[in-house]
Amino acid sequence: MKKKAHGCGYGTVIYRKMTLTYHHLWFWIRVILVVMLATVGCQQQDKTVQEEENKWKQVAIDEEEIQQLQHEVDNGHVPDWLDPHYVAKLFVSKQLDVKDPTLQEVETEANDQKLFRTTLQDGSTVEISLIQPVKKDSTGIWAVQQYRVTKKDQPIAD
Repeated sequence: MKKKAHGCGYGTVIYRKMTLTYHHLWFWIRVILVVMLATVGCQQQDKTVQEEENKWKQVAIDEEEIQQLQHEVDNGHVPDWLDPHYVAKLFVSKQLDVKDPTLQEVETEANDQKLFRTTLQDGSTVEISLIQPVKKDSTGIWAVQQYRVTKKDQPIAD
């Protein structure tokens, strides 16, 4: 006499394999979707960090101090503040702790500001924007208005 296998016929085995396969398929689809979403999220975060690093950082200019410095220059003291290259180099050396930076002036359309750029040893680029906060002529001192540091692999934005 043959024993009858309840629920273990050929069709049931195939059904179970297909069900198992579909469960695995959906599992892997969900895993792939989660990984893709996480990757996109990380890329967006990296882009945000890069944009933040590439932003101009404002330098506070103390009105009273700057007026006093202009007065000293007008009286023949510390004439170096009339040279925007000197001011930019001093800022990069002292504020950003770069030893003997080589600065290159960058052409700008604005007549009332100067822009300098230097490349650091790690390949990063520093840009320094200067203005004449008191007098806007050859007797006016220069001051750093803003600067930004761009990492080696980042494009320099305008």
